[in-house]
Amino acid sequence: MSYNEYSKAGGYLTQRLNDSGIEMGEGPYVTRRLEYAQKASFSFGYSDQYDIIVQYTVPRGTYEIFKNISLPARGTTMRQSEQLGLPIKKREAGDYNFSFYGRNTAIFNSTIIGLPQIISIKK
Repeated sequence: MSYNEYSKAGGYLTQRLNDSGIEMGEGPYVTRRLEYAQKASFSFGYSDQYDIIVQYTVPRGTYEIFKNISLPARGTTMRQSEQLGLPIKKREAGDYNFSFYGRNTAIFNSTIIGLPQIISIKK
């Protein structure tokens, strides 16, 4: 997440919008693997780059629920996932990451316990 996004939404997931207010990008991804987030290079040419890592606390079993209800990344468009109200799962490096496009950010945000915390600043 970018620090700018964190400041605007208090660390909760939001969908990036262009200057015309139209959703853009893949939608925010979440992972349970800190080392994956630390090594990843998230640079999509936006003015505010992903420069912080935010930690969320969610109830036990949330990963399994997301894994079971999410649509597979292959063959699923972001718009389809938003219309169905389901996240997308993408298997990378042996584990799943989840994408919450558009209004689907509310699915993840509704599971958060406590406040999102910045745990790392990328340089």
